[in-house]
Amino acid sequence: MNKGCIQRGEIELSEEVEVYRNDFAILYDDKVKFPGGAEGRYVRFQWNAPYGVALDVRNPAGGLLLIKTFRHDSRCWTWQLPKGFGSDTLSPLQTAQKELKEETGMHSEIWQQTKVLHENGIDVHRLHTTISDPTPLMTLKNNEQGEVISQLRFFTPAECRDILSHQRPEYAGVPVLDLITLLTLSEI
Repeated sequence: MNKGCIQRGEIELSEEVEVYRNDFAILYDDKVKFPGGAEGRYVRFQWNAPYGVALDVRNPAGGLLLIKTFRHDSRCWTWQLPKGFGSDTLSPLQTAQKELKEETGMHSEIWQQTKVLHENGIDVHRLHTTISDPTPLMTLKNNEQGEVISQLRFFTPAECRDILSHQRPEYAGVPVLDLITLLTLSEI
């Protein structure tokens, strides 16, 4: 981790102060020094996983799969890519296959890693696949504990562009808040 250096004009980490940890995340209230010499504190959030995956799933017509899920952190329904956390026992590809099955009921063997993005302390691997039979098999009973998904939908390229045309990206009043999802929409 880069602790920063005030001589280079960065905020320098004086002491890492962990204030909360669970299976999913760590919250810090770090002691820091600012380039001007002042001392202070900064809150920092970090996922507690070795990596994450975000799934760029397309149908044969090029439509992008988004899930409508209730996000506790934003306290609202949002549209986002299917995604999840990895583990030390699974590769990013195996995690992508597992998340696709858990969140949609679909299966795909052919995947391509398209990007690795850094988000809140972990690398997020974006993997692409095209589903030859995009019939969503998920029912609300398939949701894993702690997850709420109410809808799966393939958005056409035109619909993806329309979502991004709003001052607040959304579809039918439901926002798209996740930056990795917004980046993927912008590349269609």
